[in-house]
Amino acid sequence: MRESVRTLREIAICLFFVCRLSLEAYGQRIRDRRSLFAPTLKGRPRALRRATLDGRTLPVEPFLRPTRFVDCHAPEIVALANEFRAQTSGDWQYASAIFEFVCNHIDLCFDLPSRRGVVGTLERGFGICVEKLNVLIALARAGGIPARYCTIGIDPAQGGVLSLMGEDDGIFGVLSQSSKRFIEDKNDVRAKRIAAFNLWCFSKYRKVLKTRVLNGTLEPARNQWTHFVAELRIGQRWVSADPTFSDQDCAACNRPLQRFGHEPLVLGRLMGMAINGRSESLPFRWSRYILWVAHVCISRGFFDHMNSFGERERARGRHILDQVGLEAMILKQQQLHRRIAAAAEGLG
Repeated sequence: MRESVRTLREIAICLFFVCRLSLEAYGQRIRDRRSLFAPTLKGRPRALRRATLDGRTLPVEPFLRPTRFVDCHAPEIVALANEFRAQTSGDWQYASAIFEFVCNHIDLCFDLPSRRGVVGTLERGFGICVEKLNVLIALARAGGIPARYCTIGIDPAQGGVLSLMGEDDGIFGVLSQSSKRFIEDKNDVRAKRIAAFNLWCFSKYRKVLKTRVLNGTLEPARNQWTHFVAELRIGQRWVSADPTFSDQDCAACNRPLQRFGHEPLVLGRLMGMAINGRSESLPFRWSRYILWVAHVCISRGFFDHMNSFGERERARGRHILDQVGLEAMILKQQQLHRRIAAAAEGLG
């Protein structure tokens, strides 16, 4: 009973802080003469070339054609794909180049979705994880490489169970690293309290999942997370890829640097997740899209603080990479990589 009262009290305090921070954020936008829906990160437009599509036959085969959220036939996407094709030889080099581009030239930022889809994400240079994934899949398809979406969930085997056992290891420990650093850093105390409450909820959810996995009662329908990864077909093999984190993000949190052909952090032995579904289009219901937009609008101030912290973390990551060196960083952490995604082995 006492715990329930404390929980309700903490919820009320965090909701009050969310409202105060958002009012301050919207007030600052009005003073700066910016739109109320303006993103946290300012002045980052990227000029994009447009390809001439007149007389050009565009593929309409599955995994190469446009789908919801992925307009791979947009002139801007085709033009960028042509640039990468001209600079690379072969599908593997092309896939590696576009993966590195999406990882390191589109920043991870918790903000409203782009109104122009993948073209808008490219223009502004930032987006949430699924927007970065959409750009990767669009560039792959525009370059002639079949690409598809994959849903993920807790691996019911040993790796998934182990990932739920520890507070600091496995998926929950890795995903909570940024929030923990946000709380330790010099940020607004109200935003830090909201982040601490989110971590507490995250921990409770982990315990519920742990119980269900150990008892064998975790239903497949409830084991699909809102984070997705991609699979690109190189030759006869599907290779999984997740462009969420940049080199700077990984260096700041001491994660392995991501490279195409290595198992994504979210899969396998490191975080205990596994692919449990595949589809040509993004399996993202409109209800989730609307909920995310409402969440950002209501929690505008909190997300502004989180995004500003993310910018500082990337600057810290760049400093680490400058000191250690990119190749040395890769070698230092290569034992955490596994060459070629395990989920793709044997497929074709």
